[in-house]
Amino acid sequence: LAILRGFSVSRTATGVVDLIIGETTFVHGLGLSDRNAFVVSAKVNNSSVNLDVDSVDTNTIILTSLVAQDDVFITVIGS
Repeated sequence: LAILRGFSVSRTATGVVDLIIGETTFVHGLGLSDRNAFVVSAKVNNSSVNLDVDSVDTNTIILTSLVAQDDVFITVIGS
C-alpha cells in the first residue's frame, strides 16, 4: 500500500521538436516548484522515443538523443 504524502496540482506543456544527434533544448515554461519535479514523454507515430533528459532550471530541459528524428511530440508534466 502506497500512501501519498501531499500532492500538488500538475501543469502540462506539449510541443513538437526536431531532434538532432546530441542536445536539444526544450523550454516548457511551467515554472516548476523544483527543477526536477516533472516527467517527460516523447513519441513519434504513437511509439515511445528514448531520450536522456536533464533539467536546466524550472522552465527548461535538455533532451539528448543518439539519433536524429523529426516531429517528436514532447509532453512535460510537472508541479
